[in-house]
Amino acid sequence: MSELEKIAGQKQYIEQAIDALDVRINDMRTALKAFSDSIETVKAINKEGASDILCYAGPNIMFRAKIVEPNTILMAIGSDVVVEKSAEDAINNCEGKIKEAQTTLDELANARYYNAMQLTALNRQLAQMVNT
Repeated sequence: MSELEKIAGQKQYIEQAIDALDVRINDMRTALKAFSDSIETVKAINKEGASDILCYAGPNIMFRAKIVEPNTILMAIGSDVVVEKSAEDAINNCEGKIKEAQTTLDELANARYYNAMQLTALNRQLAQMVNT
């Protein structure tokens, strides 16, 4: 295998790594938005008190419901387990998840930057090899 082929293979590997990082970065951004939206929803419901709402039940299906205890939140914690929490505890939980997601997002962004720098160096190296 020639040096040119080795570098081209490394370049392809790094491009794939960057693509995978981009997907994970977008997933983290989506998660951050979802947690932020959840916090705003809990705050709004808690502020409104008992009220009528529309609940999504599936594509084009909604039903009317009434929030009886706005300070009591049912929160999914994984593996189809739902626990009852106070609004304050639910907000604190979401804030903790935001911090975790932001840390992960920062790590992914750093990894992407490192890979992008490697890709730039490989592109320069390939250009030099082709031009000589």
